Amino acid sequence: LTVGPPTLQSIAVTPASTTITTSGTQQYTETGTFSDTSTQNLTSTGTWASSNTAAATIASGGLATGVGAGTTTITATSGTTSGTTTLNVTSPGSYVQGTVGDSGGASSQTTTTTNPVVTGNLILAFAHWDSASPIATVGVTDQLSNTYTPVFLNPINTNTTHYFQVWYAKNITGGAQLQVKVSFSSSTTAYSVLDVMEYSGLETINPLDGAISNTGTGQSENSGNITVPNPNSEIVVGMFGFPSSAANPYTVGAGFTARPNNTRGTTFVEDQSALTAGT
Repeated sequence: LTVGPPTLQSIAVTPASTTITTSGTQQYTETGTFSDTSTQNLTSTGTWASSNTAAATIASGGLATGVGAGTTTITATSGTTSGTTTLNVTSPGSYVQGTVGDSGGASSQTTTTTNPVVTGNLILAFAHWDSASPIATVGVTDQLSNTYTPVFLNPINTNTTHYFQVWYAKNITGGAQLQVKVSFSSSTTAYSVLDVMEYSGLETINPLDGAISNTGTGQSENSGNITVPNPNSEIVVGMFGFPSSAANPYTVGAGFTARPNNTRGTTFVEDQSALTAGT
């Protein structure tokens, strides 16, 4: 009876389905499972490859480096056996997805993201509601127990019946479609709009550098100035609402990109990466 050495049966590449920013890095581990059920770390001896080097490159030893926004498949090979995982690369301060919902006159509104959110990203929740008498927001929650902080201390009143407020959740717990809920102290009249946006590549401890708000009427609205202290790593987001059920009569500012807005035409969101410091 001749007994040979155990043979390699499969390879697992971890972590799975990660996201980094351009110039960011991700260390991968290659673990082989053998015919005798034993496992072995093959990270330093395996051959590594990236299917899309415009998104990320990977060095011997399994260290991937982000190059540009995109998705790539990371493959680790030992002999004739290989394993793969997916790496997403985003630009710093990148918009990921946006969803909006409106339950009409109601005491709450839950807006669910189209795709699962990614752990570590940032969520912005922008609410617009109306009421003949002032009503307060009880707060914003989601099913993954992320914490939402109001950007402004109190809701912004644009006229006697329409109100807006913004919250953010930093360094979120992800992995599922996020169900974001805003609750009111009583029922709204006709609108309970909640825009939910996900951004990646932002500061996870103190992401908010500044915020300003203004109200007005006419064809051109101006929030006022904020200062960008850290260009190339920040994003400027504008959230705009108006008390009308008509089609959206506005266009975004120069250099901004419009994001998904309410089909009833009462809110929209725009953003752009900050390239230079200043006002």
